[in-house]
Amino acid sequence: MFLKNYYRGLEVMTAMFEKQLEVLLKPLKIGPLTASNRLIAAPMVKCFASPEGYPTERVIAYYKRLAMGWWGIIVVEATRVHPSGSQFRGMLSLYSDKHVMGHAEIVDIVKEVSPETLIGVQIVHGGHAARWSITDWMPDRDGTVCISPSGIVPSFFRPGRVRAMSSKECDEVMEAHALAAGYAKDAGYDYVMPHFTHGFWLQEMISPYWNRRTDRWGDPRYVITELFDRVRDYVGKGYPICPRVCADEGLNRYGAEKLLYTGHKGPDPIEPRGITLNYWLKTLLPIFEECNPAWMSVTVGDVVVTCDYLIPPVYHSRGYFLRVAEETKKALKNKEIAISTAGKLAMDPGLMARVVAEGRIDAVEAGRPQYADPDMPRKIMEGRPEDITLCTSCDWCTQDLFEQKRTRCAVNPETMYEFWMYREIPAVKPKTIVVVGGGPAGMVAATILARRGHKVILFEKSRELGGQIALASRNRLTADLRNFILSYEAKLKKLNVNLRLNEEANVDKVKALNPDVIIVAAGSSPVKPRIVGVEKPHVLTEDEALLKGPDELGEKIAVIGVRKWGAEIGLWLAEEGKKVTLIDEKPGPAGIDMRNWNRLYFWLMWRLQELKVEQFFEVKDIVIKDKSVEFKDKEDKRHEVPADNVIVAVGRRPNVEVYEAMKKLAPEVYNIGDSKAIGYLITATRMASHYALTI
Repeated sequence: MFLKNYYRGLEVMTAMFEKQLEVLLKPLKIGPLTASNRLIAAPMVKCFASPEGYPTERVIAYYKRLAMGWWGIIVVEATRVHPSGSQFRGMLSLYSDKHVMGHAEIVDIVKEVSPETLIGVQIVHGGHAARWSITDWMPDRDGTVCISPSGIVPSFFRPGRVRAMSSKECDEVMEAHALAAGYAKDAGYDYVMPHFTHGFWLQEMISPYWNRRTDRWGDPRYVITELFDRVRDYVGKGYPICPRVCADEGLNRYGAEKLLYTGHKGPDPIEPRGITLNYWLKTLLPIFEECNPAWMSVTVGDVVVTCDYLIPPVYHSRGYFLRVAEETKKALKNKEIAISTAGKLAMDPGLMARVVAEGRIDAVEAGRPQYADPDMPRKIMEGRPEDITLCTSCDWCTQDLFEQKRTRCAVNPETMYEFWMYREIPAVKPKTIVVVGGGPAGMVAATILARRGHKVILFEKSRELGGQIALASRNRLTADLRNFILSYEAKLKKLNVNLRLNEEANVDKVKALNPDVIIVAAGSSPVKPRIVGVEKPHVLTEDEALLKGPDELGEKIAVIGVRKWGAEIGLWLAEEGKKVTLIDEKPGPAGIDMRNWNRLYFWLMWRLQELKVEQFFEVKDIVIKDKSVEFKDKEDKRHEVPADNVIVAVGRRPNVEVYEAMKKLAPEVYNIGDSKAIGYLITATRMASHYALTI
């Protein structure tokens, strides 16, 4: 009944969406150009270019795949304009005539697949955010490599890494932007996007915090007008210049002040700190408007200080940039300048349609959501929005990038493996396949197998699909992970997969189906540690605590084990007003193993401090009592903290016993996901896709 009601609701929602989403399919004027629809594939670095910055076959394949989705506008990822401005190992370049040919190939492949799609390129210099270890630039005599307007860097930067630029160097980098724009036009791009945001050089140059120069390069009016004038010298007056701008650096946010410059005594004399919304609207926006851009992408943040602001993680609300974009649109005198923004809008089709229909912005940008589903616009055009694979803002794509590796997507295994490793070849001889477990690995495997033509039966012992994702999405802070379940459950239904919910697979049931293949995706279970008192009734595992929720828990809660599960549960309960104490036998900080820098270092650790959550690490001799938890800290000082409930989240173990029971029931039996080895969402979905593509 639950599933039947869910799908009935989905059908009603889909019919409503078809009408609402029509607004996204209306044409949009971009200066002299017209976009066929209002869905924009935002610039997202893939880290797959060659070391010299040339597009590789995989980069070109990605943009071909994106073009197949019929986007109104595609922005090719941040492309460096000068060897000193590298942010990533695999970053595209456009600072010499030699780079033009590769970019022309990107343009050509997009236009061949989708002639009506407008395609441009984002041009950037990293400034103080460039990576000193990978920049193609000889260090100065004093050992510094990176350059910035005034040599001011965040407090955690290596001393001597960044120095202030000379006036001549400012001129050189500005000219490099203009030259790159000329190369962009030569390559066939429809427009160029100077990167005035995210803490890179152009933003640093117009920020009163980062730029404290007294020469002409310290004047934001001079910087902005000089950029537009020089670019037009190369591309001509009619060629669209479409900057991506920062309406708020967020340097006054909690936690940011701890990462700002500390190279002088006393409080920072610069107020307000950097670009605030007021400074943007009153000072910078009028200058940009005078320069007559065709379109402005309005964003926020500084990648080295407020990274969670510009790449809002799962904790943050949808439409995170919407306010600054709306205020920008209202303040514009020239209403012909198109305004777009991103910030988790495109992970919610209803929201993105509504904000465009209400005139709050003109178009929606999809950054991470384009990885989740490159066919988003086409599915809307074809009247099947329920088929969209929704982004969860889990940030695996950006985490891989920040680790200087490459981009992948946790919800879409095809991303960056298009036409290469990922090929859904129809089954020559369809097989009967039983999937045991309806968590992420089981759902992805069943979906791919069914699309290839196999007959799939999926067992899930609980009443809902999702496994650990279903549990995690009960936490209000990580509720957006439910998008994964909504997306894949809809696919399984349309593919007529035999879903057996609330039914545990056993040997007799599986054997009776006489399967050709069994895929075990039985997930994992929480481990209960050997702690005195752990058997008491008020002691819960992370799974049990999530199922109960804050309303069924006491007011004082101790969390023992504050890795990724415990840390986020603890923060959630603290947000709900509970008195939370975090306790761990291992070193901190809380959440250290979640392998998501954006969530951990730019939000979770600061928010725990802001909520005054007590944290104890490297403790020993833990004893759980009826109303408290006792332990010794690393200095051997004994503590006793009150606790109505105790949550233990010290680790998980694979449910390997399910595989052991099934491994002889079919010619082919595979164990995947956490039931094979404890990992992350991306390891489960990618392992599932591997086996589902090869069976």
